[in-house]
Amino acid sequence: MISKKVSFTAMEHGNRCDNDLALEHDAENIQGQADRVIEWLKSMDGDSPNKISRLDHCLQGATRAKRDGADEETMICTLLHDIGDVICPANQSQAAAALLSPYVSEKTYWVALHHGLLQGYY
Repeated sequence: MISKKVSFTAMEHGNRCDNDLALEHDAENIQGQADRVIEWLKSMDGDSPNKISRLDHCLQGATRAKRDGADEETMICTLLHDIGDVICPANQSQAAAALLSPYVSEKTYWVALHHGLLQGYY
């Protein structure tokens, strides 16, 4: 199946129909985001120089947050704090924070963004 394409080659030449088409595509992409994140988490389960896999590390952290009575946002952030390793290892904290930013508070975003630095202190 061939998908519809916008009519322009430069954004300045786009029209409302083009914009609607792009927004429709974006909405479909957003619908699949949770499934992609789950697949990224699964890909973190594997060989590691650490004592446990990255997936086990994330699950362990989220479990500890839950046991400590953390709110849902903190538990989710803890679960996904290293997801950036999958998509951008060179700046994984920033990648994880960018993924989380539309869904979490400014404080939680800040913690995710800086967790690489924070772990060195705590």
